[in-house]
Amino acid sequence: MKNLSVLILLIFTVCFVKTSSLQAQTNQKIKEETILVNENNNVYLFFSSPIKTGIAGSESAVFVYNTKQKENIGILKGKNGCNTNLMIITDDGSIFSFIVKYQKTITKFNYFYNNQSSINNLNKLKGNKTVLKSSDNNENENGVITENSYDTVGIYSKNNIGKEKDFEKMCKAVINDGIFFRRFTCSNNMVELKLNNLEYKNDYFYFFMTIKNNTNIDYDVNFTEFYISTKKKKLRSSAQKIMYKPDYIFNNPKRIKGKTSEQFVYVIKKFTVSNNKVLIIDINELKGERNLSLEINAEIINNPN
Repeated sequence: MKNLSVLILLIFTVCFVKTSSLQAQTNQKIKEETILVNENNNVYLFFSSPIKTGIAGSESAVFVYNTKQKENIGILKGKNGCNTNLMIITDDGSIFSFIVKYQKTITKFNYFYNNQSSINNLNKLKGNKTVLKSSDNNENENGVITENSYDTVGIYSKNNIGKEKDFEKMCKAVINDGIFFRRFTCSNNMVELKLNNLEYKNDYFYFFMTIKNNTNIDYDVNFTEFYISTKKKKLRSSAQKIMYKPDYIFNNPKRIKGKTSEQFVYVIKKFTVSNNKVLIIDINELKGERNLSLEINAEIINNPN
C-alpha cells in the first residue's frame, strides 16, 4: 500500500512538471514570437479587440492603425536592417509583445491574435499600479488610472527623483526670460494655447506655455499629450505616434477660470524631429469639446533657445 502511494505521488509529480513545462514553453513562445517584415509588402495583424496603442521600438519598423475610428487590424512594415520590438495594447486591456525582423523575401502576410495570445492585461495590473504623481481625480469611469493625469507640480520619472528643486529653479528662470515666440498659437472657441518659449538646459527641453480662456465658462483640462507625427494631416489618423511624457511639470493648470490665463512649464528629456514630421501638443478639455492642438515644426525643436 505504501509503495502504491509513492507510485501515485511520483506519477502526479511527473504530470505536474510536464504540464508546467508545456505552459512555460507556450508562454515563452507567445512572448518571443517573431514577425518577418520588409519594405515592399504589408503585413497585417488582426486582433479580437480594437487596437488602442501600437508602439515600435525604432523607426526601422512602422506600425499603422486607425486612431480615430478604432479597428481590429494594423499594418506593419520594416526597413532593411530592421531588428526591433513592437508592443500593442487593445481596447480590452490585452498586451501583446513581438519581435520584428527584416527579411528580403517573406511568405506570411497575415497574423491573427486573440486575448489568449497576450502576455498580460492592463485591467489585471491596475491593482498593482505604482504612480509617482497623480491627481486625485485621475481615474476614468472604469476605475483605471489614466496615464496623462498630472498634479500641479511634480516629478514623473523615477530617474529624476531628488531633482525637484533644480527643475523648479530652472522653470522659474525660463518664465522670467519672458516670451520669445509670437507665432506658435492655436485656438478653439475663444480658448487659446501658446508656446511662449522653448529652452534647452542640461539634456532637457523646457516648454513654456500659456492657456488663455477668453470665455465666461471655466476650462477644465482632461489631459495633455506631446507626440511626434507626420506633417500631413490627412495621414495622422493612421500614422504611428511617438509619445513623450514629461519628467517634471511646473504650475500645471487643472482649471483655467473664465476671462483668465495660466502660464506653465513642461520639462521633457531631449529628442529630435525629422524634417517631414512635427511635434504636436494636444490639450483635451474635460467634459467639453474645446480641444487644443498646437504644431511645432522640426526647426524649432532641433534648434531651441
